[in-house]
Amino acid sequence: MAQPDGTYRLSGEWLNTESDLSYYFRADHVYMVYERPEGHVILIGQVLQNKDGQSASLILEEGFYNGFFLPKELLEELIPFTLSYETLKNLDGVEQPYLTQKDGYLQLQTK
Repeated sequence: MAQPDGTYRLSGEWLNTESDLSYYFRADHVYMVYERPEGHVILIGQVLQNKDGQSASLILEEGFYNGFFLPKELLEELIPFTLSYETLKNLDGVEQPYLTQKDGYLQLQTK
């Protein structure tokens, strides 16, 4: 959603309506929770620029299933979402996009 200052925000509330996961954005990490009768999963990660410099992805750092650690090898294969900078440039006023994590949302800014 465009903000009065020209930045865009992807709120956790909106993302939660579009996903089976519950996302909780904080300035330092993103927490994801998935609950089913047979299990409870908690994932912790950060939105980071990919090595190619063309996109940013939510990279998982830790995960738990019913309170037990998930193996790092499994977490490395899971990428909840990726945002292409080329696609973000289609938004009004966005020339050189970059993302920052805030409490409750991701903020898209431009250089």
